[in-house]
Amino acid sequence: MRIRELSLVGFRNYRKQSVTLDPGIHLLVGQNGAGKTNLLEAIYVLSVAKSYRANDNDLINEDAAFAKIKAAVETKDKQFGLTMVISSEGKKAMRNQTEVRRLSDYIGQLNIISFLPEDLSIVKGSPGRRRYFVDLFLSQSDKHYLNALSEYRQIIRQRNDLLKSKQRYDDLDDVFLDVLNEQLSDPAANIVAKRQAFINHLNGVAEDMYQSISGKNVDFKIAYRPSVDNHFFKHFHDRNKRDFRLGVTTQGPHRDDLLFTLDGHDADRFASQGEQRTMVLALDMALNEMIIGMTGEPPVFLLDDVFSELDKDRQNNLIEYLNQKGQQALITTTSLRQINMDILQATTLLEIKAGTIKEERTHGTL
Repeated sequence: MRIRELSLVGFRNYRKQSVTLDPGIHLLVGQNGAGKTNLLEAIYVLSVAKSYRANDNDLINEDAAFAKIKAAVETKDKQFGLTMVISSEGKKAMRNQTEVRRLSDYIGQLNIISFLPEDLSIVKGSPGRRRYFVDLFLSQSDKHYLNALSEYRQIIRQRNDLLKSKQRYDDLDDVFLDVLNEQLSDPAANIVAKRQAFINHLNGVAEDMYQSISGKNVDFKIAYRPSVDNHFFKHFHDRNKRDFRLGVTTQGPHRDDLLFTLDGHDADRFASQGEQRTMVLALDMALNEMIIGMTGEPPVFLLDDVFSELDKDRQNNLIEYLNQKGQQALITTTSLRQINMDILQATTLLEIKAGTIKEERTHGTL
């Protein structure tokens, strides 16, 4: 899978810009604030219908009435167009000029893997950030998971609203709560089962990827920590009174977590910044392998500021991996000094300056 052409109108600092993208690796070179990250963010929004770092209104250029992202996408057996329009009235998603009214039907058209500075919080951040990492991948690759997650979130909102409303009158409604508890049980069971299967599959692949990029024989493990893993109705029911006192649902897939370890040590506490960055890269590479295995199509790789705190060997190991896979990747950087010249010759360089993309490109030089 690759993007052949990308056009932006009124998105962030891009007033109107189009670029043709080749197969293989693209290095987006420019100073901080030039628009490198904004370009990756546009592709991210086109794929999953939301930004990873901002509200919809923040994506619209201050001088524009709307933001529009459009791409021509190519797979091994088809070509299609994707368009996302963002305005004060909301989002409008289209495939081949036909509106896709449900965003859940739109997500998954363009598969991406992203490495972003924010992703370091997968290791050292909140449980919610780690759940998002799992949910994002499974929502793109499994429509049944996306539907179960959407159903679960809707019922949790109803249950929390009920708890808060009854709390005002000191009136616990066990009967209605148990109706919601019953409705929660099936999607919760589906979510937990799919998350556990995903982590089981991810574990061995991620360890191999970590060792490949670091060049070290390190034991890298991921453990899934569900707050409830069976008898869902009973768990929800048994916590009715506690949840009523607190005004919130205190257990369920929305409270699950992951634990990352290196050689048996908690990575959040003991891993260095470089080790944490390598762990997230290894996770992304493992997801890449999984998507290729499921679809036969490599996703588009988006890597923002990936070279920061990676030594030269790890930088070159990463680029060699992407080259071997033959997939399209966009990597932002402010400098090319540490990248092996042989590798540079096999990449496409794009210069980003103040919301413009220089399309006069020569492999290996600017």
